[in-house]
Amino acid sequence: AALTATVDAPAATRVGRRGERRDVVLKPLAAELSGPLRGSEWAIRSWTSSDCTAAWPVRDLPPGRYHVFLDFVPGHGGGEVEVRDLNQSATVTIPSSRLAGRRTKSIRAATFELGPSIRLTVSARARSSGVFELTAVRLVPAPPPK
Repeated sequence: AALTATVDAPAATRVGRRGERRDVVLKPLAAELSGPLRGSEWAIRSWTSSDCTAAWPVRDLPPGRYHVFLDFVPGHGGGEVEVRDLNQSATVTIPSSRLAGRRTKSIRAATFELGPSIRLTVSARARSSGVFELTAVRLVPAPPPK
């Protein structure tokens, strides 16, 4: 049987070969939002204050190391974004962009050791003009540390 992560549809898709750890893509509509955030099928918008948080509970994730990627469209303001799972966290800086809203970008925000049940949270330390529009969070299997 293939190993797959379980989140409420249409929360995630899994990409890769059956029976292997595969990429898990967490979608905007599945996120639990707080603060002034607005979600749609395509993105989470309005990252304009420090109380903006999006969270995804994920069950049945094959345990192991994962790179956490944020896929986003840059905003005019930029700012810091924190990615967290229980006792692990990492902060990444999203640069401001004169070309806000033009092109989707991706940034590796963290590498975490994840268990079968997680609650992945993305929080922003935003500027009033907005950090970004978050289009997806991807969990990509990472090789073991050297």
